[in-house]
Amino acid sequence: MRPRNALLVLAVLSTSLAAQPAQADSPAREWSDVRRILSGITDAYTAPPALNTVLTTGYTSGLLLGNGDLHVTSDARDREQTFYLAKSDFWRSNGQPHLGEITVAEGGKPPVAAAVKDILECTATCVIDGDPETRWVSRTNASATDPQWVTIDLGRARTIDRWVVRHNGFRSRADNYQKLNTQDFALQKSDDGSTWTDVDTVTGNTAELTDRTVPAFTARHVRLATTKAVRDPADPNQKTYIRDLQLFGGGENVIDPAPASDPTYRQQQDILNAEVRGTQTIGGQVVKTRTWTADGENLLVTELSTDKAPVPLRIDVTLPGGTAGVAADGQIWAARATGADGSAEWASKAALSAKVIGARAVAGTPSPGVGRLEFTLIPGRAVRLVSSVHGNGSYANPTPGNDFKARAIERAARVDDRALRRAEQDHREWWRRFWLKSYVDTGDTTLNKYYYGALYVMGAASREGFFMPGTYSPWRTTDSPNLGNRYFMNYNTESQYYGVYSANRPELARPFYPTVRAEVPYARNRTHEAGYRGMTFWRSFSPFNQTRPAPAEAPVAPDKRHDRLPSDQQSNGTFSAIPFLWDYEYTGDEKMFREFTYPYLKELGAFWMDFAEKGEDGKYDVLHTGVNEGGDDVNPVYDLGYIRRTLTALITYSEKLGVDAGMRPVWQGFLDDLTPYPTGQMDGLDVIFLAEKIENPIKGNALLNKNDQPINLEGVVHPSDNLAIGGDPELLRKVRNTLQWVDPFKPGTRGSSGNGFPKTFTIAARAGWEPNDLIGKFTTVINDLWRENLTVRQFGGGQETSGSIETVNSMFLQSFENTLRVFPVWPADRDGSFTRLRAKGAFLVSASREAGQPVRQIELTSEKGGPVTFASPWGTRRILVRGDRGPVRVSYGSDADTGETTFTFETQPGQSYSIMPTSR
Repeated sequence: MRPRNALLVLAVLSTSLAAQPAQADSPAREWSDVRRILSGITDAYTAPPALNTVLTTGYTSGLLLGNGDLHVTSDARDREQTFYLAKSDFWRSNGQPHLGEITVAEGGKPPVAAAVKDILECTATCVIDGDPETRWVSRTNASATDPQWVTIDLGRARTIDRWVVRHNGFRSRADNYQKLNTQDFALQKSDDGSTWTDVDTVTGNTAELTDRTVPAFTARHVRLATTKAVRDPADPNQKTYIRDLQLFGGGENVIDPAPASDPTYRQQQDILNAEVRGTQTIGGQVVKTRTWTADGENLLVTELSTDKAPVPLRIDVTLPGGTAGVAADGQIWAARATGADGSAEWASKAALSAKVIGARAVAGTPSPGVGRLEFTLIPGRAVRLVSSVHGNGSYANPTPGNDFKARAIERAARVDDRALRRAEQDHREWWRRFWLKSYVDTGDTTLNKYYYGALYVMGAASREGFFMPGTYSPWRTTDSPNLGNRYFMNYNTESQYYGVYSANRPELARPFYPTVRAEVPYARNRTHEAGYRGMTFWRSFSPFNQTRPAPAEAPVAPDKRHDRLPSDQQSNGTFSAIPFLWDYEYTGDEKMFREFTYPYLKELGAFWMDFAEKGEDGKYDVLHTGVNEGGDDVNPVYDLGYIRRTLTALITYSEKLGVDAGMRPVWQGFLDDLTPYPTGQMDGLDVIFLAEKIENPIKGNALLNKNDQPINLEGVVHPSDNLAIGGDPELLRKVRNTLQWVDPFKPGTRGSSGNGFPKTFTIAARAGWEPNDLIGKFTTVINDLWRENLTVRQFGGGQETSGSIETVNSMFLQSFENTLRVFPVWPADRDGSFTRLRAKGAFLVSASREAGQPVRQIELTSEKGGPVTFASPWGTRRILVRGDRGPVRVSYGSDADTGETTFTFETQPGQSYSIMPTSR
């Protein structure tokens, strides 16, 4: 790494000339500022979101609550409120199911419930919601010997004389939808839900709508059974696709899923207080709800109230496939497990107990696996529903399931008004401290609500001591999340943490570390068995290895077989190391770096040096690795960039640690001989290609793709951190040219609205894209993908959309090669301010700037001490710096690449400094 500054002048400030320390805003003033910003975010649902966006295998549009372990999705519709529960350690061998549901509904009215054999898309509820835009898709095929089915429990015996099925192609959808219309199916009835009798059958159907009249029959349970699914019997996809099943008796819809619109409906994600607040009509009366999760224990609290007339209510608790019962007078329990007591395999076990405070409730179990509380909500008297959740997951789980049931029952029984007041105070204080760690004000409604919504999601989702959130998010509403909600190391899992370090919340990434560390022995062995030193990583895994002993190290096989490596993308290992590196670079915490991160980097470096092959030109080439999944490419920029990042870090930090002096020339020699990034021209623009050569039967072989995600620039710019403002100007020009040609900003494309969302805009900010244009492009895409639960929903991923927190932070503050820049990509004609953003070097930085005016002052706190260098936002003006202990010496220089004036001063650990220009 070359020196960034040339020393010009050394100034010693006298006390008489020194800047007086700025008066730091008081905690009360700062909290007032934060409340003002967050209170300005008023998005809310005034009608229920589409059910298939809530009950989804992806990133739900429901309102979100969480404490790092217990994650709750709130959905209000059809005179009911349902809370979908998920737990961080509730896994099974094929993925991460949700835990169950709590439903609040009008009492005294038998509920209609649906169930299906298995699920690929949506849930059984989508079959009876009356919405043709939602559909249930089975996970497995239907056949005559193994039918697919959906059952409906009408709550009581009903008379039926007509049935209607809306198939996949309903409403004249295109032929690719029509061909999935179900062919052979039967309507069946039952009195007990287990013994079924055919009422009517259909064979050879190709129509998008089935509407049949039958002789009137009476039954409580009805089933639609399919034995032949799609049009082409040779198609291996014989899943069942059903949009709606409707049942009628005497002209009345006996399911009645769609009540009249509710003018009182409003559901809001209150991120200031980490609550969900809502109103809707239940039982003819307006019912208000306020729901939150405790911090420090898995307690879910919902306050219910009404103003005018009593409302009979029922609370149903269901954990699918589990058991339920009455714990005591007015208290119920439910339990579920993914493995048996005594099993040596993975088993997650969980139990819930619920009661109400403020009303006398009757407890019961109306059906197997369902616990119910019934009570009357009295006007002017709030009632609180309290649910306590306990459980864990591990290999050879030693805790009997009944122990968790007993703990849940005991804890719920002890909760009283005093305990709730204390828990709510602690909850509010946790979030107050969270919001005060750092804050920004962009002055832009869209940027502010995205930024704080994304931060809220991370604060609720990822906390130390719990399993890391999966790829699509911890808020699971079904048992079949996409890709099992596993962790994907080729960017998805890491990207949710992109902005937490600079946002001064590095602790949010702590669940990442034990998950990855547990995989290292397995990845090392797999790499060794393929004949390579060091290690690389597979693309995806689950958290199971955190709970069992590591295997013994395997020797390196004598023959190299790249096809036996953990993945076809060798960059996965270095990708997984990036958050570890950031932890050290942003916080200066040496313990984990010395004990794990540095040895891990050495193994990654050993692999890269063993994997690369020296060509005839004397340069090291990287072969047999893919820039995209499924590729066998030559010199992908991903890999070249991550090799540079790995070996450069080893050289720099081995010197800091005082180790491996003999390896530094070896690492440097390899870097000197590493092939450069592949470049060329597209339409007259000098650009950086994805690779020198691409062989990919899935993605295609083009060296650049229009409107695609900027994968190549991840290795050059971010998250590799190999380049940013202040770096090689020629390379920065090529990065901007590449962005210009690819145009990943275009709304609705993969570059902006798919996997590229957490990448494109941050890369542009780090490369110095014109700031007003960048904000315009960024806010256009945010608004296009926005949901009223304050999240962005890209296609192809989930919670990773929080990663573009880093876009905003990088517009306000960048730290590259030991030089800090304030407002490096912020429009001169816009106000902007940030408080306590974190820079590399363990510095906390605050500054503000009014439109058309220079930066007023910079405030800096140094956690670890050492020199700090700024590219001066005041040009050649002299600088006054005053620390807690008085004036500070300042030296001046010039940036070797940009020519900017720089200033440097020495800091002490734990000290704060005020920085401002002189009048000349």
